[in-house]
Amino acid sequence: MHVEAGIPSSPAAGGVETERQRARLKRAELVSITGAAVLGAGVGALIAAYVGRYAVVLVIAGAVLHAWGMRERHRLEHEDGSERVWWYEALYWSCWIALLVVAGLIVTRMIGA
Repeated sequence: MHVEAGIPSSPAAGGVETERQRARLKRAELVSITGAAVLGAGVGALIAAYVGRYAVVLVIAGAVLHAWGMRERHRLEHEDGSERVWWYEALYWSCWIALLVVAGLIVTRMIGA
């Protein structure tokens, strides 16, 4: 048995089964990340009165870390020759668009302030 991208598989396993496992892993990661984001938003709402003045710094730091991690994972998967799942690619590029929108909103807020 060998492990590919954290998924154990036997040498006899077909490519289709491995791709299904990878797709399930990506879905699980997406649900986990979404849960973390919702949790973070909830915690942020609860402590907004205490950290509100640092909101822009926290958003920028989070966006930079997220962008770096997202890009690094995409690069590693590309180097690995991993199969792409269409919805994962759509989410990847949608996320970049969302990060650009957030950056634009921050710049607009700073200019207007």
